[in-house]
Amino acid sequence: MAVRNGEPYLRESLKSLLTQTLSDFELVIVDDGSTDETPAILRAFSQQDSRIVILRNEQNLRLAASLNRGLRFCRAPLVARADADDVYMPKRLERQVAFMDLQPVVGVLGAACYEMDAEGKNLRISRHPSEDRQIRFELPFLCRLAHPSVMFRKDLVLAVGSYDEKYWTAQDYDLWSRLMPVTAFANLPEPLWYYRTHPKSTMSTRGDDGICLSRSISQRLLSAYLGGELGSEDVKAATLLYCSWERLPRALVGPAIAVLREYVHRASLRETDVTLREFKKHLATSFIRQSNYQSEKARLASFQLLIGAIALAPAQLFSSVTAKQIVRLGLPRRIYAALKGSREGRIPAFALCATI
Repeated sequence: MAVRNGEPYLRESLKSLLTQTLSDFELVIVDDGSTDETPAILRAFSQQDSRIVILRNEQNLRLAASLNRGLRFCRAPLVARADADDVYMPKRLERQVAFMDLQPVVGVLGAACYEMDAEGKNLRISRHPSEDRQIRFELPFLCRLAHPSVMFRKDLVLAVGSYDEKYWTAQDYDLWSRLMPVTAFANLPEPLWYYRTHPKSTMSTRGDDGICLSRSISQRLLSAYLGGELGSEDVKAATLLYCSWERLPRALVGPAIAVLREYVHRASLRETDVTLREFKKHLATSFIRQSNYQSEKARLASFQLLIGAIALAPAQLFSSVTAKQIVRLGLPRRIYAALKGSREGRIPAFALCATI
């Protein structure tokens, strides 16, 4: 664990780790120049539990450098990562060690999680693909191994040079990309930890520079898979469409579809039917979601995405979400808005008739 100014949640995180059902472990904690009560909290816990080893950086070195320092002090062949604002289920270490003992080809193992808010309220269960082929196939678009959940083999990580310290964020994503040629990945489908989302979390504060660092890794992986150097704008377009968390700029829709279409084509020659089918299903869902985002301001792009979704996964044609989007795009905007307003009770029926 590396921690900087972790006072709000540190105690809860440490308690969850120190009450694991697998008790034979050492907890190496790097205090990365904390200026709050973190040092005092760590001292109090270490006085009560001899398994804790505390290292302190006198100045803030950031996460990658702190993790490398901590890794040098780890004596066991298996190393588990933990974050100071997350909470871990009692059997987390037990389950992961058992899996790693049975699957020596797996070098990095993650787990599903419960997402929670700053106050600890459960939001949803989050799962990544379990199988190695699916994880590495989707890795160019999105990190499919949650860093605070992983257990890895120390010798493999050291062999590829540990964490690259120029990555002040996405250092895990970069590490997995360099481990791809030498080991297999896996995720346990069982939720073994609680991932806390809050305004000061790393994901919430990484900014545009952090996103660019992450995309540089996607660019490297996508270019390698497609056999040619992709431009940064093409990579941005493809990764945004793959995730579809928000509306893409209209100009990026065409390039995104082109990159993803080529990726699917290459995959059809290399990947298993199961891997490709799962990827297409996810991609079709992303296309439909993006089609919905584009409906108001870019109807042509919205049609392109909808047609692309049906081509990827024909069964989507029979889903209610797709049917709704077909109706939305097939009717004039004024009539669709009137129908929607009537259904939601905002427009009286006689007004709807007048509109039509």
